[in-house]
Amino acid sequence: MTCSQRHHGAENITAVEINPLIVKASKREYPELRTEKLKEYKDPTTGTHPYAGWTDNSVYTLPGVEVHVAEGRNFVDRTDKTFDMILVPGVDTATGTEAGNFSFSENYLYTVDAMEAYLSKLRPGGLLYVLRFMPDKKRPSEMLRLAGIADVALRNQGVDSPSRRILVYHSNVHVFACLVMKKDEDFTAEELELCHDKLEKKLHCTVLFSPGKKAGENEVNFQKYLTLTGEKREEFLSTYPYRVRPVTDDAPFFFNYTHFMRIFHPFEEGKKGNTHLLYYIGQTVLYYCLLAVLALSLLFIGLPLLKFAVKREPIPGRWRFIGYFMALGFAYIVVEIILMQKFVFFLGYPVYAMTVILFSLLTFSGLGSLVSSRIKGGRGLVALFLLLLGFQVAMVFLFKPITDTTFAWGFPGRILVSVAITGPLGFLMGMPFPLGIRYAQTHARPLLPWIWSLNGYASVLGSVLSVVLAIQIGFTLVLFIALGVYLVAFLLLVSIHRSEGVARV
Repeated sequence: MTCSQRHHGAENITAVEINPLIVKASKREYPELRTEKLKEYKDPTTGTHPYAGWTDNSVYTLPGVEVHVAEGRNFVDRTDKTFDMILVPGVDTATGTEAGNFSFSENYLYTVDAMEAYLSKLRPGGLLYVLRFMPDKKRPSEMLRLAGIADVALRNQGVDSPSRRILVYHSNVHVFACLVMKKDEDFTAEELELCHDKLEKKLHCTVLFSPGKKAGENEVNFQKYLTLTGEKREEFLSTYPYRVRPVTDDAPFFFNYTHFMRIFHPFEEGKKGNTHLLYYIGQTVLYYCLLAVLALSLLFIGLPLLKFAVKREPIPGRWRFIGYFMALGFAYIVVEIILMQKFVFFLGYPVYAMTVILFSLLTFSGLGSLVSSRIKGGRGLVALFLLLLGFQVAMVFLFKPITDTTFAWGFPGRILVSVAITGPLGFLMGMPFPLGIRYAQTHARPLLPWIWSLNGYASVLGSVLSVVLAIQIGFTLVLFIALGVYLVAFLLLVSIHRSEGVARV
């Protein structure tokens, strides 16, 4: 893309590449392209070497070209520069399809928040180009969702008629299509006439949506999505064969296109084409995994219950102990997974988010477990859970203001911010489990092996269910669910503490 921009006369180009190896490889020297080498062979037809006029210099080393090794969205939000044009050339990887997880891999490049960020870094009259794939012109998925995202982003910035600033066309080369957005003002009639002439007559592209252009057979879905409003748009979205509602940073699952009610219809979904299966298989695997984990509850919960029923062993507060440790296992893993997802954008790379958040939560949870023995009596329990619940609520509401304020900091500084947010939370989250074990050791010892098993099972269940819920309702609401589960655990432990037959620990 940098070569194309240079070819068309761009004087200053800022390129952003996430993989340092690609930048390194592109900066290699190619001696075979040097002038003295070109003299050794001449094409008999033209009398020159086929590579005549080429250079062995990398495009990244040309004057006016600046390259950054970074994640694209992270760079845009952190930079102070503004641009005449921003190009997002279909940036993603489909390697997740090998593991069947393409449809629920998060991507912060294609969200409403991302579009607003790109528009904010454009100069007046600037253009945003986003290239995506569109194998099926009659039933688009990626490009249609992208058009909806652009529509919402412009509406959020106070634009009454976003469709007047959006242009969508298909290259007719393989499966590539492009969305163009204009900042600050609508496309003029002269600009649209020039675009149509260039795209359709010279480049042989198909214009899928253009302000004022009558929709053809392949353009009708874009026309409906971008011009309908209110209940009519909702009706269109609910009846459309794909799930194409706009996505935000709170649920950045851009590649999730299968309606929930269609998850378990593989043969019918397969008729939509092989390309669609890239988006469908991941969700199918996810939900079947959830069913498998739920089925295992018969083994981890049902059989021990049957054993205690047969032996008729009276254990005071048995169900409260069961509920308490399952709630802890579920809530802890849900918070852990959602925090790793939320910090991906802040830290720039998924591997950094996983490493930093896991290290912080597990380390501080261990420290919390170590000092939990100092908590005595009912007041200590109340104080602990009030702090834990209060900190979780504060984190949900303060996460964005804190990360937005510190987003421009260097990487070491952002790591410290991440640890400062997750460390105290992990410290408090590490205390409830050993506190419960102290009660169980004294008053429910036969349950101890089962308690550990239940806690582990609930963690597995939470790891799958957290992703399912995040796709459907977003990260924030899932964190509130985890908070509610911690509240249930607190009430169960207080009930155990106050119940007859259970001495004070």
